[in-house]
Amino acid sequence: MDHNVHAIPDHRRGGSIYGRKVHFNDNTIEIDEEECPHRYEEDLSQLSAPYSQEAIMQTLQARYNAGVYYTKLGSVLVVVNPGDEAVQPQALTCSKPVDSFIKNVVDNAVKQQMENNYSQVVVLSGESGSGKTYTANSALSYLFDKIGGGVGTDCYKHLSSSMTIFRSLGHAHTQSNSDSSRIGYFIETHVTEGIICKTRVHTYYQDLSRVTGLGGAEKNYHIFYQMLAGLSPEEKVKYHLEGYTPSNLNYLHSEIETNSEQDNQRFTAWKTSLSTLGIPFSDIMRLLSAALLLGNVVFQDSDGLELDVQGNDEMKAVAALLGISNISLYKGMATRGRTVKGQVVKTPRSLQAANRNRDDMARALYSRTVHAVTKRANSMKKPLISSTPDSPSIESANISFNQSLNQSVSHHRKGSSHKARGESLIGILDMLGFENIQHNGFDQLCINLCAERVQHFYSTHMFKACQEACKEEGVHLETDINYVDNQPIIELLSLQSSGILSIMDMESLNPKGNVDNFMEKIQSKHKDNKRFSTGSGKLKTFTIKHFCGFVEYNSTEMISANRDELPDDVIGMFSKQTCNFGFLSHLFTSELRQLRDSQRGEKYRLSPKVSNTDHSDHKGTLSQDLQSKMDGLMKILVHSKPHFVLCIKVLTYESLLL
Repeated sequence: MDHNVHAIPDHRRGGSIYGRKVHFNDNTIEIDEEECPHRYEEDLSQLSAPYSQEAIMQTLQARYNAGVYYTKLGSVLVVVNPGDEAVQPQALTCSKPVDSFIKNVVDNAVKQQMENNYSQVVVLSGESGSGKTYTANSALSYLFDKIGGGVGTDCYKHLSSSMTIFRSLGHAHTQSNSDSSRIGYFIETHVTEGIICKTRVHTYYQDLSRVTGLGGAEKNYHIFYQMLAGLSPEEKVKYHLEGYTPSNLNYLHSEIETNSEQDNQRFTAWKTSLSTLGIPFSDIMRLLSAALLLGNVVFQDSDGLELDVQGNDEMKAVAALLGISNISLYKGMATRGRTVKGQVVKTPRSLQAANRNRDDMARALYSRTVHAVTKRANSMKKPLISSTPDSPSIESANISFNQSLNQSVSHHRKGSSHKARGESLIGILDMLGFENIQHNGFDQLCINLCAERVQHFYSTHMFKACQEACKEEGVHLETDINYVDNQPIIELLSLQSSGILSIMDMESLNPKGNVDNFMEKIQSKHKDNKRFSTGSGKLKTFTIKHFCGFVEYNSTEMISANRDELPDDVIGMFSKQTCNFGFLSHLFTSELRQLRDSQRGEKYRLSPKVSNTDHSDHKGTLSQDLQSKMDGLMKILVHSKPHFVLCIKVLTYESLLL
């Protein structure tokens, strides 16, 4: 699972990396003349000597050129993403039959679950754009055909609708992928007596900075473009979107063109899916429309004390959608309330603070909408094994990950069952893929931590734990297995007290904390770590040597992003005394309850806080929430039999020239 070879050139348009001279348009690349002797080998572990990375790449390239995208590597399935699969409007539906290699993975998982009633997990890994989500979709589709009763069952319809909704709310066009999942998924299918009886979807992290627009070669979430393409003229009037297009909405500015016909089809499927889950379409549309229109509300300096507003029409529309008055909306974003001698005193905010509140409010509306949809999607399903941090994490239970995994591997080898008949699951893990883009920030740091932990699970299970299990059983290995253990990278990122994210959390929870202090502390702590370096001069950058390469991060916005804060002035707008939109008030129930008993001037979490996490501060941070959820996921994985699928991204000619 060397992610340094997770991409091969796309030469179906002509040529081969290890074959003859190849031509790309008017460009010519000279390549060593050598035919691949292994092009018909379906299992890379059976290649004849000499066994090398070059031989593996030759075989994958030859099979890819022949239109064969699946290859075994012992017990691991390697998938080279062809990148030409049509995404269907309804999730879990496939544009062509599921490949036999994917079927074999699912068949093995089902067989082992039925034989010993031990939970099984299909773990998909690979960088962003490598085809993980499509492969997960294919595996789930076949799993329901095999033991779920097919597409006609309520269970299938419910999961298909849930994933259709998530795909619109959680996928976006990025630099590397036109349908990139910006949320990590773990999908549980609960199996009783050989039949899927219920499902549950767990989500991990969401890239919220995208909601307020990235521009350039990036687009906002699919749902916004789908709304504009799919709403009827009457609905556009109702949700105050008449006359708007991606070109005149500030949050949707992008160099990338839209596909209105495709967006319309997907919006129809999304709307139907909401109905299937019993989610009120009107409530969701009011929130999404308000979040989108907020981008056109721009505060400006004035000659007086109060700020002027450019975009009064949008301000009125947002207020109407959220069920609050124009004055309440303005004051919530542009003024600051403080308790002085028992009285609430309002003072104007700075121009920067007011516009920041606008963006934070848009992100909060979006984040809490996704959270509400997730709760509804899982409301009729009881989880088999808790994957939330409510249960003790491996670390808090004083059980090391490696020890637990070693025990799990030994358990798998013996083939025994750990629970009573009728209490197991078959899960699909589609985690966020490793990213290294032009400008890497807090989102990429969190995404790459997820990728590191999944990689560590793979390498520990496949190499370290298996070697130790052999030693325990007296099995002699003729040679040592050399592999890259990325545990030091995970410790660099997240070790308690000294890890980069831990230092970031301490700085974020300190009201006076700032990026300069953060950079000074991590440089002092890790200056001798060969996997870490900082930028020169006044640059607020640092570089980490990840398991698949170096990534430079810009820390400028990391502290504010990790704090994930929303001032009480904004939240106070949504109380039932000033807001007649009950669904919106419900999304902030916990914060509004705290607000009644607190002094004014407090800040609360922008995103719904993960419950029962062990934080010294009552709010916690995004980083803490993510690591708590990842701990819960790892606890499930080490108590399940994994089936690994390695997805490889295909490079275009343009990327080869970079």
